[in-house]
Amino acid sequence: MVGQSSFGKRNLHDFETFEEAYHQFILDIIQQQVQSTKLVLKNKPVKKLFVDGGFSKNDVYMHLLAAAFPHIEVYSAKVAQASALGAAIAIRRAWNSEPLPADLITVKRYEPTYDIAL
Repeated sequence: MVGQSSFGKRNLHDFETFEEAYHQFILDIIQQQVQSTKLVLKNKPVKKLFVDGGFSKNDVYMHLLAAAFPHIEVYSAKVAQASALGAAIAIRRAWNSEPLPADLITVKRYEPTYDIAL
């Protein structure tokens, strides 16, 4: 079950640098994200995962997410409100018959560059 982040229970004096604490914080968040995502996926054959919002701009988070799901292509959306835009695209035929522009959404793919144990 997904609960509070483990980071709240950590002693900040155990970290030698801000960077070390920050990376542990992101790892703890990734652990929660993996648990939550697995609940949603329920072993379905998902091939691509798209992330939007603030964390989509965090390269550390995105690389760790890609490492956590090495068999799924992980992308960040480079457009504001990508989820809302995706919903509009899904229903657009009800109000717009024009073809979609090819450059409507730009995404960046993140590769699993290293292994992490969660």
